[in-house]
Amino acid sequence: MFSQLDAELSKDTNHGYWSELGINDCIEILSAFKARDWIELGDAAPSRPTDWLVRCADALGELPTRDSLDWLMKAAIGHGNEVAEAALESINSIIGSDPLIHIHKPILIAWIESLRPMATRPYLLALAALDANLKQRG
Repeated sequence: MFSQLDAELSKDTNHGYWSELGINDCIEILSAFKARDWIELGDAAPSRPTDWLVRCADALGELPTRDSLDWLMKAAIGHGNEVAEAALESINSIIGSDPLIHIHKPILIAWIESLRPMATRPYLLALAALDANLKQRG
């Protein structure tokens, strides 16, 4: 399944296609992921271009699972500002749409706290928004 996702994320498409059809295609593929696929996705991230990583983060924001949150948290801290922004937006999206977010809440709060000491001002603002969103969810 990972190879299908890789091919979808690597397509040379315009933004309109991606936001309307590409994300849905990726969600369908991601929904069928097995443990090995998630490992391949994590292993592939360091070698993929920014556009690929941003698209992946966008798609994962529509899939509220522990695996997607894990990938997004890793992507938010090691792939540059554009990827970090997409990952944080997707995490916020998951928090807003997942009625079971309380299961992940302690992990997310600990993660936010661990990032604060080394975060730049824009990143601090994004983390503060994420923290507020989590607290608002109970």
